[in-house]
Amino acid sequence: MAARPGDPRPTATRVNGARPPVPGPGASRWRGVNGPPLPRIRSTVRDGVLSVSLAGEFDHYSCAPLHVLLDGAAALGARLLVLDAAEVDFCDSALLDVLERWSRSGRHWELAAASRSVRLLLGLWARVRAPLPPAVSGPPRPARRPGRRATRPPGRRVPSAADRGWRPGP
Repeated sequence: MAARPGDPRPTATRVNGARPPVPGPGASRWRGVNGPPLPRIRSTVRDGVLSVSLAGEFDHYSCAPLHVLLDGAAALGARLLVLDAAEVDFCDSALLDVLERWSRSGRHWELAAASRSVRLLLGLWARVRAPLPPAVSGPPRPARRPGRRATRPPGRRVPSAADRGWRPGP
């Protein structure tokens, strides 16, 4: 039955005596059932460039649709990913896995905008991936002669835990 002009708007009914959910003040996005905001992914592919806009929270489970999207765009010939992550509330290493998987095949990605959590994650990732400086602890050791095996001097043995007084418990 169609609503006529002037009819009252339908209201949510009570289920098992409970009140219908009412969004609180300032609720700007739809939340999942008793959970965090659902992730939103918007994308376009044009001239080999995939533009992706992300919003919400991205973890292992919510990155699965992003994996599928990137695989489909790669099949269409996209070689560059432009990522807008300004509205990402939370992200973890699953987003890094998505980006690494994209760049493994010689494709490139760049960040158009990023939220604080994305910047922190990418900053940590850059620090971990950077090569460590060589440890300097005295003069460099001479190179071993080829064919020789490193051995301990005769008569010396490495002390064990039992030598230091350790005994197994009862």
